[in-house]
Amino acid sequence: MNKVIRTKSFMLLFSLVGISFASCSSDDNSNMPVNESVTLEEINGAYTGKAKIGQGNVVNEVNAAFLVKENVLSFEEFPIKEIVGSVIEDKSKVDETVAKIGKVEYKIDFKATLNNTKTAVIFDFTPKALELNVPEGEAVKKVVANVVAPVQGAFVKQGISVLSFQVDVDKITVDGTEKGEFVKIKYVFHPFAKKSK
Repeated sequence: MNKVIRTKSFMLLFSLVGISFASCSSDDNSNMPVNESVTLEEINGAYTGKAKIGQGNVVNEVNAAFLVKENVLSFEEFPIKEIVGSVIEDKSKVDETVAKIGKVEYKIDFKATLNNTKTAVIFDFTPKALELNVPEGEAVKKVVANVVAPVQGAFVKQGISVLSFQVDVDKITVDGTEKGEFVKIKYVFHPFAKKSK
């Protein structure tokens, strides 16, 4: 079930995505967890968590999952409700329309590098446009969502392995025409835990 979270909470979460990770000193007598050493190979695997999807002053939370393998992060089912809701006229039919479209696969290419202390893997994403055929009445609209990565992603290990990143949809075209008065959609995946084998 989706829940609405205040904008202030979302902005705090968003700011956490861009934090650069570093090891803590072992002799500072704090209880802060220490980031363990990681390798590039450790990023590969399946991840699950709750995505925060913000548009305007509303943030919804949905379960999501993705796979990281060979410099590609792939979704078997990318959350599209906010995209669909931005292009159909009858807002009461958003859920019905999303169900008609079904699962939407989406892949994001990335380049991964270790940070200087080898306690985090940094992701530079190069998203491609997400294309959807959205039924509305007797017509089917060709929708192209422009996806961007405003911040780098990061993989760290503190007992468990987690990956955090964000992508935004900053523009939508419908049948070749840019959607006017479109409100940017922010997808925050933070933190997503890697499944153990």
